[in-house]
Amino acid sequence: MSPKGALVLIVLLAFDFVFFLAAVVSLGFVGWLILNVLVFVIWLVVRKRFFRKPIQESAEFIEYDHGRATERYGKPSLTEQGEWVESGEEKIVADYFAKNNIRYEYEPAVYGRGRRRRFLIGYPDFLLPDYGVYVEYWGMVDVDDDAERDRYVRRMRWKMAQYHRNGIRFISIYPSNLDNLDWIFRAKLKEVTGLELEKRQQ
Repeated sequence: MSPKGALVLIVLLAFDFVFFLAAVVSLGFVGWLILNVLVFVIWLVVRKRFFRKPIQESAEFIEYDHGRATERYGKPSLTEQGEWVESGEEKIVADYFAKNNIRYEYEPAVYGRGRRRRFLIGYPDFLLPDYGVYVEYWGMVDVDDDAERDRYVRRMRWKMAQYHRNGIRFISIYPSNLDNLDWIFRAKLKEVTGLELEKRQQ
């Protein structure tokens, strides 16, 4: 609650008390009830104006400066399909998809729906359109810089919560998964979609 909103609430309570005294003296209990309905309507308007944060504010981690972080912890890399991605680790994931004939879109926008409007959740690393699932590579969960890592993890958890809340299917890949990416991705794909990935032709 903002200080301004708290002040408005105090004023409304003071008015309600005055209304109560005036109503009991002049209008009786029924008059007091009518005045309280009026106060309640005013409160609903004030609550909407001062007490509800816009959805954009709740999505604070969308503004995370991933470009600056990438300059410190990642190097743009060219995939085997000739597409630039933000890091060598994302290239490994993208090349894995290509070798297994898995169509993907890189960093598509994904949206959620709040109480009042549609809002941007972020840009997950990959969308697999044939499976209807997003893939997030959380490449900075173990970076050395404590502040950068903590900020990244908070953003990661916020995005995960939004995905769950909006029924968006996603697979998380971590740096420690890259050494055994094929087995881990197949297991997670089956867990999320119920589908088996076809074995690659040798």
